[in-house]
Amino acid sequence: ATLFRRPRLVAAAFGFVLVAVMLSAVFSARYESHFKVLLRRGRFDPVISSQPASAMDFARPDITEEELNSEVELLRDEDLLKQVVILGGLVAADTPALERPAEIEHAVRKLAGRLNVEALKKSNLIQVSYKDTNPDRAARILSALSNLYVEKHTNLQRPAGENQFFA
Repeated sequence: ATLFRRPRLVAAAFGFVLVAVMLSAVFSARYESHFKVLLRRGRFDPVISSQPASAMDFARPDITEEELNSEVELLRDEDLLKQVVILGGLVAADTPALERPAEIEHAVRKLAGRLNVEALKKSNLIQVSYKDTNPDRAARILSALSNLYVEKHTNLQRPAGENQFFA
């Protein structure tokens, strides 16, 4: 009964809520970009020994949950995200030198909040997705992340001193 006594107030409140919902829907368009990482073992290196040849086990062991989680954390690494922020152009180039580290840290936190990295259950896949209001920026960020991740992953998996040996 109270609402029917003030029809203008009810109509104005309803109109205000309707306009607010419509504006939020229009201005908060989000684009999602994603990629998946497949983890698998590298080539099989048989053990060479002076013992008589025995039946070799060429079966590759599966990727463990610990290895999968390690790769997920590698994708969420703060140093990697700092490089993505710099390469992705999330910090303006005309930012003063004194404010640049703080802006980079702020951009890293914002990027980490919009970045979703999860290991898919019962598989060797990691799904990475990023939401942004600009589709080009979303694609650019994930492209930089994937390139930097592959580079860091290969550096971590490469045996120490390999470059010096082949040089």
